[in-house]
Amino acid sequence: MKINVEGVMPTLQKNVIEVVEGIENPKFTYVPNGSFVKTTIVFETESEDEQGCCDLIKKTIKSSEIGRTISFRVIKNGKLY
Repeated sequence: MKINVEGVMPTLQKNVIEVVEGIENPKFTYVPNGSFVKTTIVFETESEDEQGCCDLIKKTIKSSEIGRTISFRVIKNGKLY
């Protein structure tokens, strides 16, 4: 399953990637999308708990130092909105 973190400034993407990759269970892996302008960070995990994983990423980022200074949203990759 892939999860998107949207709305992060390109200069802060590295910080968000470090925070999410620090989650141990389930493990999230950054998937490079090849764009330096696009403001979506994609993570992949083996877990099937879609809502649980989205909530976990959201809470982890929000509780981090960088998460207190940015606004973002977390959705399942490919979800229509």
